[in-house]
Amino acid sequence: MGFVTENEAKHFLVEKIAARAMAEGCPLSDDERWMLGFSASGPVSGLDAARLHLVYTDAFGDQFEAKMARLLREAYDLDAKLSVSAQESYRDAFDALVAGDSTMSRVVESASGRWVPTWFGPIRRAGLFLVLVVPGVLALLIAAAGLWAAIRHLSQSVGEAVGMGVVALVFGVFASYLFALWRRERRR
Repeated sequence: MGFVTENEAKHFLVEKIAARAMAEGCPLSDDERWMLGFSASGPVSGLDAARLHLVYTDAFGDQFEAKMARLLREAYDLDAKLSVSAQESYRDAFDALVAGDSTMSRVVESASGRWVPTWFGPIRRAGLFLVLVVPGVLALLIAAAGLWAAIRHLSQSVGEAVGMGVVALVFGVFASYLFALWRRERRR
């Protein structure tokens, strides 16, 4: 079952979460349903201005997304036992939402993280280290060399010193960006 639009995929997953919440005896409120459908880049015409304040409340933060991700995982686990086509429907919905900026996209990202095999964690950490930290250290070394060259050439040629200073600055910013990415990804 392919989903033509992000809204179709979102609706499918909201209904799955709502059914799971109902089965647990704690149905979703209208505000929770609205929040799952909210997208910052969505159309303004269908936006419920009376509920827009919900986006900024603590009630719909990380704990809300974790709860919805748990319900989605449980719904998937139950449906996946029933049929392969159910698994494909979920995957299609996940694929339709993976690049979105909606609340549901973040719930899907959180929920789908569980389906990565546990043995993959150390490999992922090593890969992140090689892809982000090693180039970050090299960029930092180049920045240090550029700064040293800028200081050394300051007395000889201001033009060369400025050029090396720019090189040091660019590589320093690049190194800090790579380290920030590594820190963010390490927490996931």
